[in-house]
Amino acid sequence: MLLRRKNCTAFCQSLVFLAFLISVETSLEKRQTYNGDQVLQVTPRTEKDVKFMGDLLHKRNNFELDFWTYPSQPGKPVDIRVRHDRMRQFKHALKRRSLSFRVKIRSLQRLINKEGMRPRSVPFNGAFRTYFQIVREMKRLAGLNESLAKVFSLGKTYENRTMYGIKISSNISTSRKSVVFINCGIHAREWISISSCVYVARELVLKYATDDSVRHLVDKLEWVIVPVVNVDGYIYTHTTRRLWRKNRRPSSTECVGTDLNRNFNYKWASIGADYGKPCSDIYPGQRPFSEPETRHLATYMYSIRGRIKAYVDFHAYGQLWMSPWGFTRKLPPTYTKHNWRAMTRIVRSIYYINGTVFGYGPAAIAIYYTSGDATDWVYGVLGVTHSYGVELQPSFYSENGFVLPPSYIVPVAFGVKSVLFIFAYAVQRNQRPEIFLQNTSSGQHEGCTEFAFVLLFASVFCEPESYKGHKVYRVFPKNIDDLKVLDKLLKAGHDGIDFWTYPTEPLNVVDIRVAPAAVQKLEGILNNASISFKVGPDDVQKILQNEKGSARAGGFDGSYHKLGEIHSEIRSLANKHSSVASIISLGKSYENRDQLAIKIKSGSGKKDLFFFNCGIHAREWISPATCMYMIRQILETRNSDSGVKYMLDNYEWVILPVLNVDGYEYTHTNYRMWRKTRSRNSDGSYGADPNRNFNYHFAGVGTSQSQSSDIYTGSRPFSEKVTHNVGKYLYGRRAELKGYIDFHAYSQMWMSPWGYTRSKPPHINEMMKAMKAAVDALRAVHGTRYTYGPAATTIYPTTGDTTDWTFGVLGVIHSYCVELRPRSSSQGGFVLPPDKIIPVGEETFAGLKALTMNM
Repeated sequence: MLLRRKNCTAFCQSLVFLAFLISVETSLEKRQTYNGDQVLQVTPRTEKDVKFMGDLLHKRNNFELDFWTYPSQPGKPVDIRVRHDRMRQFKHALKRRSLSFRVKIRSLQRLINKEGMRPRSVPFNGAFRTYFQIVREMKRLAGLNESLAKVFSLGKTYENRTMYGIKISSNISTSRKSVVFINCGIHAREWISISSCVYVARELVLKYATDDSVRHLVDKLEWVIVPVVNVDGYIYTHTTRRLWRKNRRPSSTECVGTDLNRNFNYKWASIGADYGKPCSDIYPGQRPFSEPETRHLATYMYSIRGRIKAYVDFHAYGQLWMSPWGFTRKLPPTYTKHNWRAMTRIVRSIYYINGTVFGYGPAAIAIYYTSGDATDWVYGVLGVTHSYGVELQPSFYSENGFVLPPSYIVPVAFGVKSVLFIFAYAVQRNQRPEIFLQNTSSGQHEGCTEFAFVLLFASVFCEPESYKGHKVYRVFPKNIDDLKVLDKLLKAGHDGIDFWTYPTEPLNVVDIRVAPAAVQKLEGILNNASISFKVGPDDVQKILQNEKGSARAGGFDGSYHKLGEIHSEIRSLANKHSSVASIISLGKSYENRDQLAIKIKSGSGKKDLFFFNCGIHAREWISPATCMYMIRQILETRNSDSGVKYMLDNYEWVILPVLNVDGYEYTHTNYRMWRKTRSRNSDGSYGADPNRNFNYHFAGVGTSQSQSSDIYTGSRPFSEKVTHNVGKYLYGRRAELKGYIDFHAYSQMWMSPWGYTRSKPPHINEMMKAMKAAVDALRAVHGTRYTYGPAATTIYPTTGDTTDWTFGVLGVIHSYCVELRPRSSSQGGFVLPPDKIIPVGEETFAGLKALTMNM
């Protein structure tokens, strides 16, 4: 009895002492609330505004602001939490500088209260968990199958807590497999990243026995997951300050913590870090690896450096997938070959999986400059090519920021898991992941078939781009200043902003397709410049579905066809009409496809040449379809139609139905609205505008030197194989060439040179007479009205285009560019339903016959 009492006394004393410690800690720092605090989204308009915002971030001031995102460039919004007792003062300072802002989160504490709500029977992934719960769950997972999963310690934190990770692979104790390394929670307040890491670990372990896809990846790879790097900071966000970011080691006598993602030993403290300012949220520490958390993580990764094939550091928020570098905007050595391709396919897959739009690129360009970050260190020191930093949901424009309701956990984490599994499959096969993720020319990669058992949604890599929610804006520039705003936007080449028609004259409508993620950006630009607009077709995807009708009446001409089908058809027509037709190849494209044309000539005598091509811009599908219709009509009515008889009696015809063969195929397999070629540019982007690539007044008006722009000229005249091939062929036959037409869409225009100047070209009267005959004949068929005249005054000024080159260099008087139906985006723009192919073909062929008779 005495022994029991003695033991109880010791036990009770321990409890009393523990309670005392807890009470002391609680008395020192109570749980912070954010009543009255708001998050403002401030948009700097100029470099001076960016500098002002930067000074607020980096220099001490009276506002005591909490930057959730950081100032980087004009037009990019910055999210700032403002204390309730500093609100009026700060808003006044913004208004004094004419800085626009909006209240992004009006009641921050209410949002935090919702975030912490936990129904009684919620599943593990249905709530944000404490570190203790996460560790307990990892140990439970490891206990389910000790040969599959193992929890390990990386070391102790400043507050003497253990940093745990989990290794997952079959025969884990002897594994020497390639490693996919994932960590989350390097910044304490980014709870969604931690939940996503835990979700992935649970999926790998719990579904190993029942899911072939999971078993395959676990058998072939070793997964190392560190769900919480910043353990002390994460616990602190649960107990005291929800929006704490750094770790918890004192950095000075008055401030606590270091930004762990500025503490790695690669270009440490060189940019995007507040060295010597320990109170800053981006303080990089006293020296590289000054913090136990970063030392332990780096030590472990260095010990397995030869096996790490992919590394991902998950953060929140912003919806960005980023590669190195963070410290410079120069591209890393592997960016063009590997990282850009992989990220392009990754963000596309995320969109297909859950409809979320991610941006991507090198960190310094995609978000802001950083140095001493984990991703740059893994890439620069460990040599891991596929090293990425990911900002998860929500987007910069959402109303939540770091504080997401628990209902977001599973949708976000499911997307993370899905992409990681697809990416890891490529790693396992010892492929460059970006090659696996890249569609082949036929639109189907062997991996997609082989990987069907891995994940059903992996088929997204074999599916074309979706335009769900994309809208077409009809913009009405009223003066020259408005045109300059639109022209600058066009030449810059922004993701999600796709010009269907170009700024030309005041009061001429400009059609722009806009992705959901870019709506706010475009409307902001237009509203700031007071440019009026209205939304035309409000769902491009619905229009595209109408475009995909199958051939019924009209046979081949009743539907749109891929390149291989077009080539098969012209071969078939040439065989059927072999007395007058034959196939010629102008050469190979960048992706090694043939540029096939059909030559039609009756009789054996020498004749003048008439050449026309279609499909120079990939997305203009009605153009190749019209070419195919006219080829068939020439061949099948040559004995019954007097107009066709005249055409063949006087000319040899060479018709190239698809000039931009790579781009056209890409519109069928990947990206319906692609315009350019598919050659690789030096910045990692793809393609040049082939109708800006001819060698006449090259790179002048109406072009861009931005490689991502849809009107990028290319690096030099005839840099593109498809334009070089056509130019070489036509130049070789320049003495015979008397007629040339380049068919486009859309706008219903028949145009002559010049494009580069508004001055009238020589022989304008002769060309105007022929064009009038063509548009009159065309109108007589279905009543379709075309305008006509020199290109620069009829549509817009351009340089380096086909018709100026054939007219100015080859001396072909009858050189024309034709924009087919429809007249505007409100009638479908580039996307005409298949039942319009034959009517367009009929009227265009009538115009062609009339033109020929009036040359």
